[in-house]
Amino acid sequence: MDAVYQLGIDLSLVLQGLGEWLYAPMRFFSLLAEEYFFLLIIPVLYWCVNAQWGLRLGIYLMISGAVNGVIKLLLHGPRPFWLDTQVNSRVFESSFGIPSGHSQNSVVFFGTLAAWINKTWAWIAAVVIVFLVGLSRMYLGVHFLTDVLAGWLIGALLLWALLHWERPFLSWLMTKRIGSQVLIAFCASLSFILVALLINLVFSGWVVPAEWVENARLAYPEETIDPISISGVVTYAAVLFGLSAGAIWSSSRGGFDAGGLIWKRIVRLLIGLVGAAVFYIGLDLVFPEGTSAVAFFFRYVRYGLVGFWSGGLAPIIFVALNIAERKKPA
Repeated sequence: MDAVYQLGIDLSLVLQGLGEWLYAPMRFFSLLAEEYFFLLIIPVLYWCVNAQWGLRLGIYLMISGAVNGVIKLLLHGPRPFWLDTQVNSRVFESSFGIPSGHSQNSVVFFGTLAAWINKTWAWIAAVVIVFLVGLSRMYLGVHFLTDVLAGWLIGALLLWALLHWERPFLSWLMTKRIGSQVLIAFCASLSFILVALLINLVFSGWVVPAEWVENARLAYPEETIDPISISGVVTYAAVLFGLSAGAIWSSSRGGFDAGGLIWKRIVRLLIGLVGAAVFYIGLDLVFPEGTSAVAFFFRYVRYGLVGFWSGGLAPIIFVALNIAERKKPA
């Protein structure tokens, strides 16, 4: 394993040695797979372009993020700048390294977009973007080659599974009552958190190597890595439940059409983003932070409400304000 890590370190050093001019484009491609980009683009697609595919992208990404967080906790992989101070880390990362979340999520996101567009050029563009996202993470000094390859592989397998099993799963889910559908969504969400807790329990005697902590602190004196935190899994699981429950509720009331006049789409986006910000920022100001069970509970509530607003409450308000039509029967 040391040889594998050394290969990854050498590759990062080679990429960084190509020059500072690469930082801007590499940072750009890295941003294309970060949560803030997804938090902006998915509401645009869901509220203003195509509700079905926007919702699909959102749920797929939440599942991918939760799966990635669980596997990270299981594999306990370091990051290049934790092992070698020669690697210049351009962004701070506190979680474990393998598999690369950016690489995995980019496969799921851009692969789903390509499946939606269903054109050869879209698949080619998706492959190119996914490759550049992975390359950017190695240039930025936060992932080994093996992290990126694992992220691509898991992302591809997950994308295939989601696209392949979505229809039969939804056909089964639609036979259930609304309350049962919401309960199933909650249990699915909770399962990710329970698995993460179980993994940490199994590795309860494991301690972050002092070398990792010290090297990370040399790169970022004001930050402390906390790779065993389950906060990421809680976040993705909470949004998954909120988004699913909201969409189920909205659908039971007739759903909504994301099309319509441009000005109505813009107003929907503005109202939606303001509402999401109220839950995201407002609750952050009053809810406790930290790694206690209470803090994680309120984190789940906060992100669950963001998802519920986005998936259900906002669309229902759009219809009530006459800035969106109800979904037309198929």
